Amino acid sequence: MVSEILYKLVDEALGDICKGKSYWKNTESVLDVLREPLSVVKRVAVALHYLASCEEYRVVSSLFGIGKSTVNLIVHEFINAVNDILLPKYVKFPLSVENLNKHSRDFKAILGFSQCVGAVDGCHIPISAPKNQAISYYNYKRWYSIVLFAVVDCRYRFIYTSVGSPGRNNDSYILQNSSLKAILESNLFDKCCKELGNSLVPLCFIGDSAFPLTRHLLKPYPENLELSEIQKNFNKILCGARRVVENAFGRVKARFRVICKRLECDINFATRIINACVTLHNICEYYDDIIIIIWLMHHHDDSLAQPNTVSTTGNNRPGKNVRDSIAKYLYERDKIPEYKESGASTASILNNSVTTLLMSHCGAYETKKPRKVAVLNVVKDIGTDLIELISFICGKEDEIKDEISEEEEEVLID
Repeated sequence: MVSEILYKLVDEALGDICKGKSYWKNTESVLDVLREPLSVVKRVAVALHYLASCEEYRVVSSLFGIGKSTVNLIVHEFINAVNDILLPKYVKFPLSVENLNKHSRDFKAILGFSQCVGAVDGCHIPISAPKNQAISYYNYKRWYSIVLFAVVDCRYRFIYTSVGSPGRNNDSYILQNSSLKAILESNLFDKCCKELGNSLVPLCFIGDSAFPLTRHLLKPYPENLELSEIQKNFNKILCGARRVVENAFGRVKARFRVICKRLECDINFATRIINACVTLHNICEYYDDIIIIIWLMHHHDDSLAQPNTVSTTGNNRPGKNVRDSIAKYLYERDKIPEYKESGASTASILNNSVTTLLMSHCGAYETKKPRKVAVLNVVKDIGTDLIELISFICGKEDEIKDEISEEEEEVLID
């Protein structure tokens, strides 16, 4: 995490810690007459280093020149402060119609899926075997875990979390026993219906085959059936858009590697650690903190394999109707790309698609000029394959070559 984010965290967010509850107040019981107390900035740095590096307390204490017990105290106070002060502020579900519609518009613009608020999934976090009911936390990959169950928006930000369910529970069971079920069963999403084609479609979440199909939670068509072109197109778009939640899990683990290794603490504090990491991740995304690709590589090296998804079946006719309506709309829309309808050039379509793809891995969707130049350089290096692909779709090879060259020159001049 860059120093700029650290100071923003201290100045704008954790400044509230010293008000009301005395997390880090210099009270008489804390002050030592022989030395100066540790500053808030240093305490935040100690806690963030522990969360980001997953090093043991003795290593962190040696690095910062403080005692191991002091590191333990700072980490606990910091985790509790983030959960009490920052979690309600930075991880919250958009309950107003206006905010829901905004999330839906952003999701469509960035990931191409209409009437969707976010993607839902679960991620297993390794823990040490609890003393009580250990078998409940022993997942199907044969390691102990608790589940981070979450909804993520199109910008890798968590808008809903439920942490602490035993690792033996599947995603569908966790959903049925979470507060998210009440949101799905309310009429909140029906207030934001939109006409797609000839059908009135409510807002929804998207998930994988582990979840039940409902009006407000869509999943892919079963692959074991003979699918039509409309259904195949729907599965392709949904699965591509749903990756945002998997990428968000990866980005949290890449930033805060403490949750990649086994958490050696009780279930309650492990839950608070995970909530703190999610909250800090949202702050990083809010301030456009760039994530380095090598962090993601290290995260994949350190993480344990996630348990396999268990498909669920059901005959939910309203859910099937909504899925069919969106599938038909997406198929008809993709016959004439949305960018063409708005008058965009073929090269603009290519540039936007490649920019979105690459920046989804680099950590930003914004096409700021330095990043756009880098993207265009990559396009130039792998242009042959991209031109073949887009030519297959649009049949305009010469136009694409000319327009890419023109756009590259314009960006470099700017």
